[in-house]
Amino acid sequence: MAVGLMGVLAGAPACGEDKEARRAAKAAAFERDHGAALRDKAAKLEAIVADAASRAPLGSVAPAAGVAKLHFGKGGNAEAVNLETLTQAKAQVFLAYKNGHGLKALQDLAAGREPLQSSLRDAVPLDYLLVVRQAEFVDPVEKTGTLFKFKPGRVAGDALLYGLAKGEFLGGVPYQAASSETVTASREHTEAALRGDLSRRAEEAIAAALAPLAEDLKPPSR
Repeated sequence: MAVGLMGVLAGAPACGEDKEARRAAKAAAFERDHGAALRDKAAKLEAIVADAASRAPLGSVAPAAGVAKLHFGKGGNAEAVNLETLTQAKAQVFLAYKNGHGLKALQDLAAGREPLQSSLRDAVPLDYLLVVRQAEFVDPVEKTGTLFKFKPGRVAGDALLYGLAKGEFLGGVPYQAASSETVTASREHTEAALRGDLSRRAEEAIAAALAPLAEDLKPPSR
């Protein structure tokens, strides 16, 4: 190990070694306390993805019994992700829920990769995975003319809730949303405004459908 300033008064190597020793001790303690449980959660991802990819669309609410209050966000017990993100499908997704740090750590473990320690910490409280599926998407389209008029868009699908402890389907909700009747936009940003409006309404629809279960769904971060 290269050390400048004469080893920083000859004390730097020892300090560096102490720091590495403390880091190693923390990693060992984390592995002892959480390693087995995290690997067990990671092993359930394959079954969850397979079920979400093959399950028939939900026509009505599938109640989730015995589920703890969902808490999305940093340190929460739930994360939301698009099915297409899990399957790596090359499909157009309107509501792009991205996998959070906790889920990314579990995916790395499942693939035999070494996750970041900070991401592993986010995975510790993670108990639930909300898989958002998109069954229908119609883009709102501006009509030609001097006045700002548009053909409303719509989006529909469902959100499936899974428990990471057993990799089982716990319940889910269908959602659907359409464009607002009126959308305020500048001439230069009409497309972005129309999509932004439909996105917001879809997020609100999912949040409303999950309200009995979710503690701070406003909506899941994406």
